Amino acid sequence: MAAERCVAIEGDLVPARLGIKDHIYEQLKTELNIIISNAASVSYSDPIKDAIATNFHGAMKLMQLAKESKNFTVFVHVSTVGVNMHNKPGTINNEQVYWEPGDEKIIETVAKIDAMNPQE
Repeated sequence: MAAERCVAIEGDLVPARLGIKDHIYEQLKTELNIIISNAASVSYSDPIKDAIATNFHGAMKLMQLAKESKNFTVFVHVSTVGVNMHNKPGTINNEQVYWEPGDEKIIETVAKIDAMNPQE
């Protein structure tokens, strides 16, 4: 049964290797085949650098784990509620990828924000 094979892993999107103990991280690299993540900061009052550290870099760290995993097949990222907030209530959105890893414009923009002084 699928539920017997699902395991929740406690982690943190900000620290290296997602804050997962080394031996567990290494085990994940050999056994992991699906990631379902809804981890994010959904606070609109977070400083932009904190939000990017969690929501952008954290997702990239999850993708890195997926890339390092020998048997990986599926990555599901559950997005934040604010993504389609401009739509009318009841609107059904077609799922699509808006950005693919390696999109240089997004990478450059995030790098500029990362380099900003916290007072900027």
